Amino acid sequence: STLRAPVAYGLTNLKRQFAKREMKQQPSVVDGIRVQNMEEDLQSVARRELGETPEVKQKSLAELRKLLEGEKGLVVPPDDVLVMFLRAKKYRMQDAFKTIRKYLRARRDVPEYFDNLTPSNIPYETFFHDHKLIMFARNSKGQAVGYLQFGAWNSSICSIDDLMRCALVATESNLREEETQIRGLIGVIDLKGFGAHHMMLITPRFARRVISIGQDSLPIRLKGIYYLHTPAVFRIVHALVKPFLSAKMLKRLQFLAGGISELRDVVPPELIPKEFGGTQEDFDFHKQEEFFLSKASYFETMLKCGYRRK
Repeated sequence: STLRAPVAYGLTNLKRQFAKREMKQQPSVVDGIRVQNMEEDLQSVARRELGETPEVKQKSLAELRKLLEGEKGLVVPPDDVLVMFLRAKKYRMQDAFKTIRKYLRARRDVPEYFDNLTPSNIPYETFFHDHKLIMFARNSKGQAVGYLQFGAWNSSICSIDDLMRCALVATESNLREEETQIRGLIGVIDLKGFGAHHMMLITPRFARRVISIGQDSLPIRLKGIYYLHTPAVFRIVHALVKPFLSAKMLKRLQFLAGGISELRDVVPPELIPKEFGGTQEDFDFHKQEEFFLSKASYFETMLKCGYRRK
């Protein structure tokens, strides 16, 4: 079967489903109409789940831009960035305003993650091609699913800062897709191999920083986070970070003793190993790299936006 590694290439099944539905109604319908109808369905999801209409979107963008223009020393990002935060917060204006300010402050205050952060400025060959540590694909519900093999990472592969930079490029590239902004994202973190060397690096400062960015700053409609192969020692880490997690986030966390095959209903076959009926071993990291690179203009734009450093 054709591989659909990155989210951008992961719509084949959805297109087929909508094409079949349209064929029943209009036997002579052309591909362009089918794709248009799929986009209309996405619009109906946005309307139902987010309260988004063209009027609401236009009015909210103007209001959010006005709020941000009142911020001292801030170069405001373009509308296609602002809408990511509006969608993530279901058009609750103050929540969107609060989140985008936190995100832009993080970009200013955490240079080790965000300075010169572009798809060509991460160790893609080592991190992705050689060690296969992050893969993204889209599930049958159209949600983006990110799979991080954190237990397989160690500091001889790359620094923990570079790990975070790779994770940010992967996540933000996928958040640029309207499908992900509207249908949401699921995180899967595999802890197989997690040990003392990981524990030493997860300091309270690091944990707070990751939570501040992942939970409080990024424009994610998070549908769930699943931890796999969870060792008993990881409960210590969870106890350390639990005070910083929101009630909503705590509800979204699930800790599993087994592997990714337990998540067949959530995870697309591209992320499931062959022994469990998937195609993970054939994951196309070249296509994923092309997908990230196709989002380079967004990352370049964001380097010019945000709060000025003091």
